[in-house]
Amino acid sequence: MKALCDVHLPYRLVNRLRQRGVDATHVNRILDGSGTKDAVVAAFADANDRVRIATDSDFRDRHCLAGTPPRLIRVPCAS
Repeated sequence: MKALCDVHLPYRLVNRLRQRGVDATHVNRILDGSGTKDAVVAAFADANDRVRIATDSDFRDRHCLAGTPPRLIRVPCAS
């Protein structure tokens, strides 16, 4: 499995996933880092066959309406 962790998720999640054999990377390490637009991040996940792991509900909405990214894990966070 390959994963792409959202900008709002900690780097330690990426490290933990890697320890468990997942090819994980963080949005801050690719493209324009935290300044990368959501559509570009989704396109990157699509093109690189990565599961998108995000906290934002807008990614869930995009996934449901447009089917992109095709694989999404939403991690709801308490505020």
